[in-house]
Amino acid sequence: MRVSLIVVFCCGLGCIGLVFGKPFPDYSEKDLQTLTDEELPVRGGVDMKKFFDRFFVLIDKEKVLKFFIDKFTNDPEAKGVLHYLRGQKAKKIVQHIMNDPEYVKFVRWCYDNGMTNIYNEIRRINAFFGWEKNDVNMIFEGKVNGQFAQSIQTLFEELLDVLPMNAWITLSTELIQNEDAAAIALVKRLRESAMAEAWTRLKNIPEAQELGQALIEGGLAIELIIIIIESYFGWA
Repeated sequence: MRVSLIVVFCCGLGCIGLVFGKPFPDYSEKDLQTLTDEELPVRGGVDMKKFFDRFFVLIDKEKVLKFFIDKFTNDPEAKGVLHYLRGQKAKKIVQHIMNDPEYVKFVRWCYDNGMTNIYNEIRRINAFFGWEKNDVNMIFEGKVNGQFAQSIQTLFEELLDVLPMNAWITLSTELIQNEDAAAIALVKRLRESAMAEAWTRLKNIPEAQELGQALIEGGLAIELIIIIIESYFGWA
């Protein structure tokens, strides 16, 4: 289970870290319209896109999409989580991440190591949550309390049922046992001391502390998850 949590965290970190990503470096908009993902160069030593694709290909995308559409349309608790994500507090957390110099460097590292397709994917997420501008979504302040934490826990537990957790655990174990170059490079990059410092800065902003406290009070085992992540990456 620990391996699976680390993989899920890495996938999430790679995506969240690019939410406010700038356009592709060194390419004009005209270039972006004509170059495919395969034609864009891999400048680093490993191909992180192929690494993450091995996990994403195991997802039943239609099943996951149906899950989120149903939840965010019909479930009041899930709607509360969505309102928080579209609110000012969540936006401040994301803005902090992308304004931190070390996260900016990590984003560039991901791009240079093959994740050339992720910018366009994240633009769609950015637009969905309204993080790119002060639009009507920002009327939601996002309530952070025990009920909110329980809503997140319920949503998370139900999401685990539609994600291929067992397959991810098996694949993670195989990659580690086979000393996969991309997996080693990613863990090495995340274990750099500068990443630990960036993690500490993130934990110290008021919005992140408020969210963490609410999750703890709501019964979500966030402390255990954080301990596992910090211990593995040396961020404690």
